[in-house]
Amino acid sequence: METNTFPGFCIEIKGILLLDKDSKMATYIDVLTEEEQVLELARLVNNLKTKGKEGDETFYEECAKLVDENKNYEVLDKLMDESKLVLTDDAEHVEGFFLVVIALLKKLGPDTSAKLVPKIITALTGTKDDKSSLRLKILNNTYNMMENIPTARYELLSNIIRFAGEIHNTQLLRALTKDIESFLKEINASVEQTRKIYKSVRDVLKSENLSTATHEWNVKYLSTFQGKDTSFSLDEAAEAAIQAIKIATLYQLDNLLELLPIQALADSKNAQHAKTLKLLKIFVGENLESYKSFINENPDFLKTSGLNHDDCMKKIRFLSLATLGASHQEVPYSLIATTLQIDESDVEMWVINAISEDILVAKMDQLKRVVVVSRSLQRVFNKTQWKQLNESLTHWKTNIRSLLNSLNETKQQHGFVISQP
Repeated sequence: METNTFPGFCIEIKGILLLDKDSKMATYIDVLTEEEQVLELARLVNNLKTKGKEGDETFYEECAKLVDENKNYEVLDKLMDESKLVLTDDAEHVEGFFLVVIALLKKLGPDTSAKLVPKIITALTGTKDDKSSLRLKILNNTYNMMENIPTARYELLSNIIRFAGEIHNTQLLRALTKDIESFLKEINASVEQTRKIYKSVRDVLKSENLSTATHEWNVKYLSTFQGKDTSFSLDEAAEAAIQAIKIATLYQLDNLLELLPIQALADSKNAQHAKTLKLLKIFVGENLESYKSFINENPDFLKTSGLNHDDCMKKIRFLSLATLGASHQEVPYSLIATTLQIDESDVEMWVINAISEDILVAKMDQLKRVVVVSRSLQRVFNKTQWKQLNESLTHWKTNIRSLLNSLNETKQQHGFVISQP
C-alpha cells in the first residue's frame, strides 16, 4: 500500500493504484471512505487558497456542507475549479490529487464521470509549463482509469494526442498508437471519430518529421473515405502520394492506389494532381525508362513537388531491379546494367545494396555473370499474387502429405504413426 501525503497541510490521501500492464487499465483501491477522501481533498485546496490567512475555513466548510448533502460531484467540480492551485504544488502531490479525484469520480457512475472530464482536460492541458510532461502523464493515467466510460476515454485520447504534439512528447504517443485501432473498434467509434484520431496522430507525427510513421497514419486516415464520400482533400491525397515516393525505404506503394482519395486525383481539375498520380503509378509498377520519360515530359514537376531527382533515380532503380528479380531466377549482369542504365561494372554494387535493403535475396555467380534470385520484393500484391501464393501453399501441403504417407508406411511395423496435417 502507498500513502500519498501532502506535507505541511496535515493531510493524507490513502490508497493503492493497480495498473495492469497487459490491459493498461488502472484501478484505485481506497482505504478512507469516499466522504473522508473528498474532505481531505477539500482541506488540501483550502490550505492552498488560504496561505498566510490562518483560520479561513470558508472553502472547506462549503465543501463539507455539500458532502453532508451527499453532493460529492459538486465538491469534485469545485475542486477542479481550483486545480490551478494544486498544479503549482509539488509534482508528487499533483499526481496524487488527480488520482484520487478520478477514483472518486468513477464511483459516481459513467454519465456523471463523463460530465467532469472536459474540465479535467482543460485543467491539465490549458497551460504548458515545466510540469507539462507530468500533466500529460496524469492525462494518460486518467485515460487508463476510465476503462468503462468510452465517451470519456475518446475525449481523453484526442487530447492526449493533441497535447503530446504541443509539448513535443511523441514517446508516449508512439506507445499509445499500438492500441489506438483496437480501442476505436472496442468503443465502436464512428467513421468521423476514427478519422479525427487518425488525422490527429498523423499531424503530430508530421510536425516531428517522423516521415515513415506519418505515412502509415496518413494511409489509415485516407482509408476512412469510402464509397461516395467526397469530403476528402485532393491536396492531402497528392501530398500522401509524394510522401510515399519520397520515403527512401518504402518500396511497396500499391496499397495507395486502392485509396479513394488517391484514385480521385485522376479526375482533378488540378493538372499537378493528375501528374502526381501518374508518377505514383510509375513507382508502383513501372521502371526507370518510364520514370525518365515522365521527367522529360514534366521537367519542373520534381521541383514543384519537393522531390529530389537523385533520390528518385536511386529508388526507381531498386524497384526496377526488384521487377527483374521477380520475373527471372537468373538475371544476367548485362540485363541489369541495361535496365538500370548503369555500367556493368556497377551491377554487383547495386545488387549488394538491394540485398541489404531486403529487396532481393540472391547470390552472384561472377563466373557466369548472373544473379541467382531466391526471393524478390513483390511490388504489386493483388489477386494474382494471392492466387499464386495459394497454389504454392497447396503444392507444399500436397508434398508434405505425400512425405508423411511414405514415412508412415515404413514405420507402421514399429507401431508408430505420424499424424497428417
